[in-house]
Amino acid sequence: KGGGFGQGAGGKAGGGGGKTGGGKAAARPAPPPLDKPEELRPETRETGEQVAFQASTGTPWRLVGPDAAQFRWELQDRECVSDSEKREIREMLQAYAEEFKIPLRGENSVKLALRRGDFWVSYAGGISSTGRAVAVTRADLT
Repeated sequence: KGGGFGQGAGGKAGGGGGKTGGGKAAARPAPPPLDKPEELRPETRETGEQVAFQASTGTPWRLVGPDAAQFRWELQDRECVSDSEKREIREMLQAYAEEFKIPLRGENSVKLALRRGDFWVSYAGGISSTGRAVAVTRADLT
């Protein structure tokens, strides 16, 4: 799972590994306010930990805030982070989403994750390493 990520503005998710099995859904742009992620606070209010989002399956994850870094999800064992920590993270991501009116359910929903120590932890409880995940690309503004 999760091996083939397509990159490109109008590209399709790679690998055909989507939940529907077809792999035919075109990558969709991020809904507001994530269509301008550089204008959002990059971290949670409670702990100051970095937030990232994925607009649609098969697209790279992107940091929220002025840093334009993107990364690919490097799936780790869900046991790397305790259930109580995942609940805490989920609550913080829920609060962040509510503050900025980011849809976590429904047709325009996105995935959110929080960076804690050596891991990214998603709203759904998935875990990614940060070592290999961070800084796949970075927009260097000169």
